[in-house]
Amino acid sequence: MPKGLSRTDFGVLSPRKLVETLARKYGASPEDLRLPDTAIVTPVYPLYRRLVRLFKGEPLKAWAWKYPPFSRFNSGGDGICQGMIGCCPMGAPNIAMTLEELSAFGVRSFFFLGFAGGIGAEGKPGDLVLPPYARVGEGTSRYYGGGPLSFPERQLYDTLKRGLANEGVDFVHTFPVYTTDALYRETGKMVKTLSDLGIGGVDMETSAFFSVCKALSVRAVAVLWISDHVTLDRWEPHFYEASLKGAISTHLKVFQKWLLAADCLK
Repeated sequence: MPKGLSRTDFGVLSPRKLVETLARKYGASPEDLRLPDTAIVTPVYPLYRRLVRLFKGEPLKAWAWKYPPFSRFNSGGDGICQGMIGCCPMGAPNIAMTLEELSAFGVRSFFFLGFAGGIGAEGKPGDLVLPPYARVGEGTSRYYGGGPLSFPERQLYDTLKRGLANEGVDFVHTFPVYTTDALYRETGKMVKTLSDLGIGGVDMETSAFFSVCKALSVRAVAVLWISDHVTLDRWEPHFYEASLKGAISTHLKVFQKWLLAADCLK
């Protein structure tokens, strides 16, 4: 136990205990629940399905009680489990619970793949964003000792940024994002304030993702696509445009190639 802390400083309900209790009903032992070092996590089910197909993911039987069930993927057909893919509901509390559970069973490097609404003219539909930090507008981070800003793990961030650049990926932005709990309370005043702060996008998970991973002492980096735009007085959806769909396909193939060769999977 860390010096200066007592047992009452930690959560009464542990993620390991909860998962083992739920999985026991389906015949999974604690050993069966062990996970690989690396996880790709997304709150977007269609994106999860694309990831599973691309990585040729196979269901993790011990986690089949999750919906959708978590999947594992291998590298180069050698049969060695290299990583896993998980889907969770949208929002900061849900990503926090998922991170707690996965890290309790062995995950040490997390890649969050999601979407953000663009603010201002810099990001276009389908552009990729690697946020160097996120401004906290959600309520989950404070439970993990987070401040007003939260950050990815720097080495992992820099490695992925270089990898994308080496593959010639265009339109990769490195502006920060703002994470909110209130999707339908994004006002024109808020948009202007964020824009004045240099914030280029808004989402519902990234700041909590960074805060929780830091508290758990695991590595984290977020990859976001611009899927819509918010301005002072209107919202512009681009979810079904060809530019976004094409960009996702291209970027996912590059990400897969980089990830399967990355040192974080060794």
